[in-house]
Amino acid sequence: MMIAKTPSENASSRFLFKKGSPSSLNKVVDDGKDEIQMKNVLIIGATGSFGSALRKRLQIEADINVTLFSRSAGSLTTDSKRETIKTGDATNINVIEPLIGNQDFIFSAVSGKQIISVTKNLVSLIEGTDKYLVLVSSLGVYNEIPQAMGSNWNLNENAVLKPYREAADIVEKGAKHYTVIRPGWINQGPTAQDYEVTEKGQPFGGRDVSPENMAKLVLNIIRNPQEYNGRNLGINDK
Repeated sequence: MMIAKTPSENASSRFLFKKGSPSSLNKVVDDGKDEIQMKNVLIIGATGSFGSALRKRLQIEADINVTLFSRSAGSLTTDSKRETIKTGDATNINVIEPLIGNQDFIFSAVSGKQIISVTKNLVSLIEGTDKYLVLVSSLGVYNEIPQAMGSNWNLNENAVLKPYREAADIVEKGAKHYTVIRPGWINQGPTAQDYEVTEKGQPFGGRDVSPENMAKLVLNIIRNPQEYNGRNLGINDK
């Protein structure tokens, strides 16, 4: 089992934004004050459990602009200048293509068979760019759930996981900068103080994960993309 590390604990640096690249961070100057580098994040599945938790977490980050996208995003409201709400179907590439242009990070958390078409669209749209894709897949897609946790939820015995495995494969084969996250079952109780991650190929560490801890991991990815690039992580409450 691998505990999530801080940048200082991991000296590897496989990914760095390139200055002048399409995803270079926007610079905002506020009346002569210190320059702020703004990051742009697109949340696909913004009304789901993980998307909603990430939105809430990013609302307190002054240097992050967020685009909230969902079929039911029309139910959302905002009074923040850093939030933009868009409603649509992410399986339609023509709908999401206009949203991709100025994004630095794309967080995709959709469920069911549509995860395949949505992921194909995103990988196609970010091809040749330095945009960073974070895909939410599922625990069990690599048969990594130990018997003591309920191995009948592994892909070998649970065909419902096939789209989530296929989506992860699409990202690993086609994206340049990415992290695949395999969350445990959503914890509906009190939020655990911390989380832990397991790498692809390791047994899953625990049954549940709170959306708040998922959001914490995603924020860590946004802050330290060079540490997380190319990794495929299971996450559970610690």
